[in-house]
Amino acid sequence: IPASVTSIGENAFAGCSNLKSINLPANLTSIAYEAFAWSGLTEVTLPDNLKTLGGYVFYSCKDLKTLNMGNGLTEWDASNIEMCSAIESIQWSDGLTKIDKEAFSKKSKLRSFTFGPNPKLEEIGERAFAESGLTSFVMPNSVKTIGESAFWWCWLLENITLSEQLTAIPSFALAYTKIKELSIPASVTATGYNSFSGQESVSPYTNTLTDVYIYATTPPVKCEDSYASYSRYISGSARDATLHVPYGTKDAYKAAAGWKDFKKIVEMVDVDGDRQATASDVIAITNVIAGKE
Repeated sequence: IPASVTSIGENAFAGCSNLKSINLPANLTSIAYEAFAWSGLTEVTLPDNLKTLGGYVFYSCKDLKTLNMGNGLTEWDASNIEMCSAIESIQWSDGLTKIDKEAFSKKSKLRSFTFGPNPKLEEIGERAFAESGLTSFVMPNSVKTIGESAFWWCWLLENITLSEQLTAIPSFALAYTKIKELSIPASVTATGYNSFSGQESVSPYTNTLTDVYIYATTPPVKCEDSYASYSRYISGSARDATLHVPYGTKDAYKAAAGWKDFKKIVEMVDVDGDRQATASDVIAITNVIAGKE
């Protein structure tokens, strides 16, 4: 497409089943409704100057595997890749602040979801990635909230890094994954019913979660969400894991609702909170014992 083009109209390339690739000009600012719907595109990179998409832009592009959004988008609608069953990799736009409810749920082939250098994402909606094929996920530190069941039944999800600004892990947000070790930042003050668990299969039952590292010195309380009435809110598979808590907080966690149900609670050597056992931690512990701190 020529460099002079700044917009692409409705249905411009709709139904072009033999269209496998396209180079979009840097000055492009808008793509209208169903512009590439039912086309044969396999990979798309949106330019950074692109601000708006008209909805259903790549609808039913059955061969689309890779989508790089660019960093200029100010809004995104899940309809743009609806029925794109082959999607494997998405790079999210740094300009977008929210991933909507069920935006990428049931994308069973989606393995990679990454971000640019300066993400502004603040919210991940309910069931946003539920039942998707993600294998790992690094949450930008700009994220403050995630919705219920955000990563529910992500059967292939083995690793997730949570935002250092995340305030809560609501019910079922990380339930039924293949996560083995989960690190919960100090910013988290509340968790929900079965908010995290590792379960590779139901029959026969297989628990994958072995270790939970939590950095809050005060045990998080129960989320006031849809499952707030459930009294025993940390799942059985989670309770089977070893809970690693900050130095000096074991008694608090052993007395706290939900957390006390963990069968094994141990204190971390990581006293200074840098998530590493280093000489500074040993010095800090020595000072506590000697009464210097």
